[in-house]
Amino acid sequence: MGWARSFWTWFFRTVLHIFFRDIQIVGQHHIPATGPVIFVGNHQNQFLDGMMLLVTCHRNVSFLVAAKSLARPLVGFFARQLDSIPVERAQDSSLKGLGTLQVEENALEPPCTLFGMGTRFTEQVTPGDSIFVEGHETGRVSCVVSDTELVLDTVFAKPLPPYISLAYRIYKKTDQTGLYKAVWQALGKQKCIGIFPEGGSHDRSELLPLKAGVAIMALGARDKFEHDIRIVPCGLNYFSGHRFRSRVIVEFGEPVLVTTDQNLDGWRSKDSRVRREACNALLADITDSLHGVTINASDYETLETIYAIRRLYQPSNLKLEPAQYLALTRRFAQGYTKLKDNPHVIPVLENVRAYTSTLTALGLKDYQVEGIAPSESSGQKRSPIDARELYRLGMWRFFVALSMWVLAFPGAILNLPVAAFAKRMAERKAEEALKASNVKITGRDVIASYKVLIGFVLLPIFYTFYASVAYWLSQSFFVAFCVFLVLPFFSYATVRVGEEGALEILQIRSLFTIKRSEDKLFALRAWRDELKSSIRNLVDKLGPVVDKQFEETRIIGKEAFEGEPQKERLADKLDPRTQHYLTRPRKRKISFSLSSDFDLPNS
Repeated sequence: MGWARSFWTWFFRTVLHIFFRDIQIVGQHHIPATGPVIFVGNHQNQFLDGMMLLVTCHRNVSFLVAAKSLARPLVGFFARQLDSIPVERAQDSSLKGLGTLQVEENALEPPCTLFGMGTRFTEQVTPGDSIFVEGHETGRVSCVVSDTELVLDTVFAKPLPPYISLAYRIYKKTDQTGLYKAVWQALGKQKCIGIFPEGGSHDRSELLPLKAGVAIMALGARDKFEHDIRIVPCGLNYFSGHRFRSRVIVEFGEPVLVTTDQNLDGWRSKDSRVRREACNALLADITDSLHGVTINASDYETLETIYAIRRLYQPSNLKLEPAQYLALTRRFAQGYTKLKDNPHVIPVLENVRAYTSTLTALGLKDYQVEGIAPSESSGQKRSPIDARELYRLGMWRFFVALSMWVLAFPGAILNLPVAAFAKRMAERKAEEALKASNVKITGRDVIASYKVLIGFVLLPIFYTFYASVAYWLSQSFFVAFCVFLVLPFFSYATVRVGEEGALEILQIRSLFTIKRSEDKLFALRAWRDELKSSIRNLVDKLGPVVDKQFEETRIIGKEAFEGEPQKERLADKLDPRTQHYLTRPRKRKISFSLSSDFDLPNS
């Protein structure tokens, strides 16, 4: 069946490269060429995450897939082609707990007693079940005392607030003996296993607490076999991953090694508490490794602020490699977490948020502001924009865009029914997933998956219909067959040509936005320079606070800032066809002051 797996891997790779505009891979050298491997990844794009890991790791991977997903006709078919292992998840059969529960103060260590109000613990809960509270994960029940009292032998990942009534769900105990045996058997045969240990897909901006099952699998396999087990973290970093033609950077980190040097005495102990501590220790190492290949923030607003800080810090003449980009962004995320309450940092963060909000209000992008030359007050000359040549260039770009859209129009009409239906159904599935989940924010993690799945079903049907029409018109099976074969390539060409046309229109919009807001751009550029200087000074001052080895491990050396050109031109940020139009002498001198254009906050 090796040829079948190779075919499906090629097929999934083709699908992903059509859906995503850019897929970059970092750290493939960390993947062992041979031997048993457990790939662990973050889970932010439901069914596409497994496809992405499969086509980028260059190893044959068998995934752990929820039994609920395996029951779906199309998803189950694809999963079985990859020898996937079914997982019975407790949350798939969870039930809403009656009443509310409370915890006493200082109940932080097991055993922990929960008290209920209006609850029926003796009817709904049995020892071994887990109690789930949103935002606090689960605690496992060891004893049901009465309808209003039960005892946990494992406490919640995040302590519950005392004396506050909380809603809860009950996760019934599931027997995973068959699952562990299947995983251990595969690892014993030197195979690879893929798992997303967060337990389910989500659209949060940070990792959820990992489930302990991955640690049990690794320790159990190492205990049964003589060879080492390597756990390779895989960070799937999507940028608007629910949207068609978005970007993703896949990063593989250094493996977590489970060897004979690691203390397995805890795992081999008959004391359940000691075994649990051994699992938790390995789980902490896996969690750290996943944090090392993903970008985490408390919310999306914070994540946007971190991205803005990274853009302002980076020298304009320096292009970062994907690995450097991710590492630098992660460092700013770590610095934000540690220093967000620092009195020197707070005003800069507020200033950055005000700057990005102003850009949004004006319909501008940071790169447009970055390209404007510094103001005359600094003794440097501005880059003028000649209106007549600007409109001439705009008309030329409009003609190019129109030509591309004319070429793309037939293919767009042919595929419009599929695209419209897929978009609507994906949004509906996102709403359903949101209602059924305790961790999702908007349900965006399922949108891309359903767009692709609906395309799998509808596109062949529509291509068959169009081929039938071709046969009806030509009375030739050969013509109909050729139409059926050509349509997929024609559709992809439509996507690429239409995409280029859209980029041309965006370029026109950018040019006229620059012209319309020229005075404000110069004021914003001065604001941006102040922010850039403040951020770089803070990094030099507080970097050693975040990382004692800061100077030795700098991602961008000081020489890169010293080599940054002092005079930057707007033309440098546009393509060569545009550059010469933006350097004409200005007949009318424009004067401005920061205070008259904006009420700018102090840096």
